[in-house]
Amino acid sequence: MSLTQNELNAIFAVINERTAIDAEFRNLCIEKPNEAIRLVSGKEVPDGVKIKIIENSPGYDYTHVLPDFTEGELSEDDISHVSGGAIECYNGGLPPNIV
Repeated sequence: MSLTQNELNAIFAVINERTAIDAEFRNLCIEKPNEAIRLVSGKEVPDGVKIKIIENSPGYDYTHVLPDFTEGELSEDDISHVSGGAIECYNGGLPPNIV
């Protein structure tokens, strides 16, 4: 049984709420994420699907997961999916809503 993106979003919303108040469940999510998902949703994570749940490190306001590294040059198809743009600077810095 596969999980749709909408189902995963709903599952992770429940996980986020519960891990904020339940230390035991929080540890389960970090140590055995597939089990935590099964517990919340009643559905098994498909075989071969590996999920990693991490918590923010103390002293940091945000944790960002980088995309997979791709070696070599981008194909024309890859390039066509990249949007370009510019950012207008104010007083030699970033716009006020960024800083």
